[in-house]
Amino acid sequence: PGKSSSEPRVTTVRDCSDQLLRGGQKSGVYLVTPDLRSRSFQVLCDMELDAGGWTLLQRRQDGGVSFNRTWDEYRSGFGELDGG
Repeated sequence: PGKSSSEPRVTTVRDCSDQLLRGGQKSGVYLVTPDLRSRSFQVLCDMELDAGGWTLLQRRQDGGVSFNRTWDEYRSGFGELDGG
């Protein structure tokens, strides 16, 4: 028995541009899977700047978070995903 045409098709969202193509219109936190061999994780997507679809790696809010970090700190992450 095959899948019925009414069942949703599961697709992998690799980055924010994929989210945009799949209808994401609001900037915010989205789940992405850049590499199918690894697990998914959340990223902050800007869906408004220059037509949207941007995965934000760094975003300075007010200067309160220093970006002068070691490679290990960048690898494990710092700041807050949505808001700092």
